[in-house]
Amino acid sequence: MKAIFSINYVDYVVDADALEEVLTAVQQSGEVYEEKHDHANDTTTHHIYERSFQPINLRLISNAQYQMYKMAGKPKRQ
Repeated sequence: MKAIFSINYVDYVVDADALEEVLTAVQQSGEVYEEKHDHANDTTTHHIYERSFQPINLRLISNAQYQMYKMAGKPKRQ
């Protein structure tokens, strides 16, 4: 069984068993990294800070679905 989950609008696929490890690591020690670019001054600042609650979308797919989706490969961009 595989798990598809989203963090910051990016979907990831992992073995369902590994998902618990990923979520535990993020919950216990994950911090937010953010890069901000100020176009007016052409400067970039880097920030690390405590995370606030971020909802995580999650769904499970079977191994057969995973194989079928993987065969489709990367989608073509138009």
